[in-house]
Amino acid sequence: MSEPFATEELRWMFEGACPKDVWNWYRRLAWASVTDGKGKPSAPQREQRSDLYFILDGREDLGLKLRGDKLQLKTRLDQHSLAVEGTIKATGRLESWHRFTWSSDGVQAAGFQAALADNQRDGRRVDVAKIRWQSSLPIDQIKAKSEKAGNGKAEAAKAKSGKRPGKGADGKGADGKGSPTQVLSAQDEVRREPGFLMWELVEIAFAKHQFWSLSLETDPGEMKRGKTQKLMAKLLQDYPGPALTGKSSMGYPAMLLGALGAD
Repeated sequence: MSEPFATEELRWMFEGACPKDVWNWYRRLAWASVTDGKGKPSAPQREQRSDLYFILDGREDLGLKLRGDKLQLKTRLDQHSLAVEGTIKATGRLESWHRFTWSSDGVQAAGFQAALADNQRDGRRVDVAKIRWQSSLPIDQIKAKSEKAGNGKAEAAKAKSGKRPGKGADGKGADGKGSPTQVLSAQDEVRREPGFLMWELVEIAFAKHQFWSLSLETDPGEMKRGKTQKLMAKLLQDYPGPALTGKSSMGYPAMLLGALGAD
């Protein structure tokens, strides 16, 4: 078992397909953050995988899933409301989590799979397919990335295309010409480096449901800092999607419980 990985997350969940203008906004900002500045932010990373979730009724504070050959448990330590003040006001549920990971070989992974899929055990299981894009920025570099987003011929051309990056099955871009994202396998572990703000956009599908998610993640205690607040406000200042409110802010356990409870 790994040491617990501590994180703070501010996540919003929306039912349906992700709006095209939100994808264009994320793509434009993610690449502006890479090509502009001196803080060595990470290039956007694309990951496509399916996780098997074990759902415990009434437990929004626990997330248990099988991801490839890894069993992961997330426990929520705390939650409270947080507002991001800027051109666009965003409010949400700031959640503090510890994540534990058990890695295994093929035999153990098969045992995990069988245990989670055993319908004789209490609880429900659901396969959750995800297509996820992630990027990260150094928090201490607070110069507005979005002020220069789209500047330059290369960035403008990427944003103008209006196509979702990395959508092809061969790992190329949606236009078939290749995506400048790093394509990850289901076995890869993406970890946010200390002092960085990770932000991601995810397409989610399970059972008959479709959702999309936008989230921000930092080290514990970071989101209340002035520099982090400024960086989040700058990232969100041109956000074109549905309102980011406390009602739509939740983690995966709460979203899955809400959707499956209505079935």
